Amino acid sequence: MGPATIYKYFLSKDGLALRILQDQDRQIAKAIAPMIAGGTDYVRWMNFYKALLGYYDANPIAAVVQNISMPTNTWFLPEDKWPVTDVAKIIRKLIREGRASQALDPAVADNQIMATHYMYMVREVRLWRSRDMKWRLVDRIDRFFPIVWKTISSPEVFAQPLAETRASA
Repeated sequence: MGPATIYKYFLSKDGLALRILQDQDRQIAKAIAPMIAGGTDYVRWMNFYKALLGYYDANPIAAVVQNISMPTNTWFLPEDKWPVTDVAKIIRKLIREGRASQALDPAVADNQIMATHYMYMVREVRLWRSRDMKWRLVDRIDRFFPIVWKTISSPEVFAQPLAETRASA
């Protein structure tokens, strides 16, 4: 297939790149969605990150494209202008459920929770990539998830005994 054929379907390289990002996002969301059913809010969030990082371990190009190649300023656009939204919808679902159960800190806005996710995800993938991908991303969940959970969970939920809140993680 030559360049002329590609441009019949995409007006530019940017259009092609956007389509690749959107396809990756759909595949990631499809892989993650079944992993977040059941359990406490802590368990669902932990399972979300385990599934996402596991997907990235199995698909390192997707990890790099979604977290390094995509311009950082993308996440500063209004959410309805984001080029990829399927994984964001899963996070929004976790936020809604966490608000309903009062597991999330009411003082932390939903957009701050989204920002916390992207901040830590980009950091972990950039660190992993800069160190020549010498470890599995999913193996580092114990280093960053407790900080994420402490940031987003209500003080009462975070203060519960570890065995009670995290038993089925």
